[in-house]
Order: sequence, then structure tokens, then C-alpha cells
Amino acid sequence: MVKVFIDTNTIVHWLVIKKMVEEHGNKILEKYKRLKQSYEFIEAVLSGTFENAEFYISRLTLAEMTKALVDFIVYEKMRLDGVAAIYGMKYFKDYLLADEEFDSFLEGIIEASNVLQSGLNVLEDDLSDLEYYPFFVARAGLRTQDAILLTTAIRHEMNYFVTMDRDFHDLLKDKRIKERTKKFFEDRNFRIVKPGRMMQILEEAAE
Repeated sequence: MVKVFIDTNTIVHWLVIKKMVEEHGNKILEKYKRLKQSYEFIEAVLSGTFENAEFYISRLTLAEMTKALVDFIVYEKMRLDGVAAIYGMKYFKDYLLADEEFDSFLEGIIEASNVLQSGLNVLEDDLSDLEYYPFFVARAGLRTQDAILLTTAIRHEMNYFVTMDRDFHDLLKDKRIKERTKKFFEDRNFRIVKPGRMMQILEEAAE
């Protein structure tokens, strides 16, 4: 059985596009051509399409999901108000959720968390790991939360890490670090792929 860890941004893309589809129909997918693979992948996973794989997230994934959705909402409010992206941090707190917005947001987060926890396996993150985490921050240059997610995936013997995040894909593209990271992943039979590619792999394996 293939073991697949799903990164936070894939989950967030799915949630955002799912909301858009509910409001505007499938035609909205044309507007999000690059990101719709995340939506299609998670929909397939939650519907039980891939019987040849097990799918995982972690507690940190759920925590990051909440923060990423807040950022999306805040920056979207700024955009609608005509605030340039370069001023995002300066005005961020001016656009935090109002009382009525927060109630709706919290309801949505609880619903999404329940769906994900009932449809996916949820792992505990080991914040004291001294085997893999130091490599990811000191030799691969990852941020704390990204290094923790990769550590969680590898410690639990995942075969694939599904993400749209460039920071993860750059681990195998950045010429300054790619040789060491490539060897690290190959030694552990571990691959980083985009949602669309993951679907192809699982569909081909099922034939």
C-alpha cells in the first residue's frame, strides 16, 4: 500500500476552490487552472477513488490550514479595497476578521477539519526530532514548519509528499543543495510530487 502525505497548501487550495465552485459552479475552475489539480486530487481522495493508497496529514497541517485561510481572506479583502500587495504587512491587522466574519470562518474551519479528520489519517508531529529535522533546516534551508512536516512524513515512512509549494520542489532543483537532498530522499524511497502527478501515479498503478 502506497503511503501519501498531503501538504497544507494542497488542502488550502482545495478548500478555497471548493468554496468558489459551490458559489459559482465548475466554470470557475477555468480561472484557477494551475491550482485546480489540488481540488481534483483532494476530491478524489475523500471520495475513496484511490484504493491502492493511504493518505495522511498531521496536526501541524490543520494548524497551518487555519493560518493560511486567514491570510487568503485578509489579502483578498485588501485587494478588493485596492490595497497593493506590497503594503500587505503594513495593513494586515486593519483587515483582520470582524466579529460576524469570524463566526462564519470558525464554522467553516470546524467543518473542514471534521471532513479531513474523518477522511484522512492524522499524524502527530514530533517537535523534538533530532534525526531529520536538523538536516532540513541546516542542510536544506527549510523554514521551521516545512521542516517539521517533512520530518513527520519521513518518520512515518511515507512514499510521497504531495505539494504545490515551490520551497519543497526547489529542494530537488536548487543547484546549491539538490545533490544532498536528492540522495537523502532516494535513500528513504521518498518523492515530492504535485497533486496532478500523484493522481497519474496512482491511476497507472491501479491499471
